[in-house]
Amino acid sequence: GSVDATAIALNSTTNSIMFQSDVAANTLTTGNSNFDLVFSEDVTVTSDVNFGVIDDLTFGNDVSDIATFTGGLSTTFVGGTVTLFGALRTSAQQLDLGNITLGSAVTIDTTNNGNATAGATLNVAQITGGGNNLDLNSGAAAINVSGSVSGIPTLEILNSGGATFQNSIDVTTLTLTDTDAGSTISFQGNVSATTLGTTANGYNLQFLEDVSITNDVVFAAIGNLTFGNASDDVALFTSGLDTTGVSGVTSLNGFVRSQGTQLDFGAISLGSNTTVDTTNNAGTPATGGNINVGAVTGANNQLTLRSGTTGLLNIASVTGVSTLTVSNSNGASFTGDVNATSVVLSDT
Repeated sequence: GSVDATAIALNSTTNSIMFQSDVAANTLTTGNSNFDLVFSEDVTVTSDVNFGVIDDLTFGNDVSDIATFTGGLSTTFVGGTVTLFGALRTSAQQLDLGNITLGSAVTIDTTNNGNATAGATLNVAQITGGGNNLDLNSGAAAINVSGSVSGIPTLEILNSGGATFQNSIDVTTLTLTDTDAGSTISFQGNVSATTLGTTANGYNLQFLEDVSITNDVVFAAIGNLTFGNASDDVALFTSGLDTTGVSGVTSLNGFVRSQGTQLDFGAISLGSNTTVDTTNNAGTPATGGNINVGAVTGANNQLTLRSGTTGLLNIASVTGVSTLTVSNSNGASFTGDVNATSVVLSDT
């Protein structure tokens, strides 16, 4: 049956401890002992809980299960697998997770389902999805994911005060629903997704390494948008890209490519030598697609434009570019001033 206690102390046990019904307690403590711990239904603990060096730890066994650690939670010392089902919540208190595995669709939430809207910092290491969706909500506080993220059909940031993903992301759908205006969502490792969605909430967005998105991406009215942080970074938007709705600065580094589909930019700034290319590095199809760009601010970097055998180039203006190269196009139109150290027209 259910357990309702002032204090639960799990000090030294072999094998496993399993709570198969709801658990409520003011305090929960565990020793450093090699046992598995399972909460199969809802669990609510009032005080901050720091799990010791136990083996496997499981919260829930179904998507409807809720684990609420009102005063905060840390599982970073758990030696085995931490498996989550349903919802894992705190009430505006920090949540620290080591590596986690999803057993169902999961929401990790430091706002206690919106009842403590300020939220608190949410720290996670590696996330293994197992084919399950994951929602993250830290209110107005930061999300920090230090490990890789994989095996997730839909990864969604419901709300945050900024989010940092330090390692690679491999998901089907990446949805950035709401983050505080002026805060930054930063992907510091490679990102691969079929679909990318953004919302008009004024947050900054950075893809600092390679990014590959299959579907056509139309960016909403976010703040600053950055692709890459070095000249060898590759941003591939297979089915096309539109940044004209971005309200801040769009900065390009390295290579921005599509696979025979149109690329539409508003004003752009170059952070390093940059190639904008609709032939996917002279691959298939060689016909390319149109490239439309607003004002280009070069910061003394090189810019190469390649729109293939049928793609047109339409550029508003160019300033501060060291070398401007049109390497392949079906015609190019520069409607404003072009200010470059050198201009190379190699194939049109």
